[in-house]
Amino acid sequence: MTTANAILILTAIALLFSGAATGFFMSRIRLSQPDTPKYLRFAHLASYGQAPILLGVVVILGFSGMSEAFDTATAVVFSAGAVLLVVKDLINWLAGTKDEFVEQTTGYKIALLFGPVHVAGLVMVAIAAITGLGS
Repeated sequence: MTTANAILILTAIALLFSGAATGFFMSRIRLSQPDTPKYLRFAHLASYGQAPILLGVVVILGFSGMSEAFDTATAVVFSAGAVLLVVKDLINWLAGTKDEFVEQTTGYKIALLFGPVHVAGLVMVAIAAITGLGS
């Protein structure tokens, strides 16, 4: 197993645990309220949404024509983007945020970081995949 694969797989597992934990909190809240907080729902969905994407990147990097160092950097950047997405929603939930854009919360500031990191990770994955097409 490559270092890149290990990073992606371990991050995916951590996000699956995050999805389970946020699901637990959602069920506890629903025992006494008709709805769950928006950002708790977002964190839950992001956790379960990002985990399979990371596992897909494991497959994509299997076809990479780039160096192991590039693939490892790709895994770090792509995983960081996935984690930032979940963390910003968790922070917003814990802070009781109603609208991160209006309130300009810490979660919003993390979202400002998430965007470029996520795009950089996507570009790196695309480069790895495209270079592997000729192999």
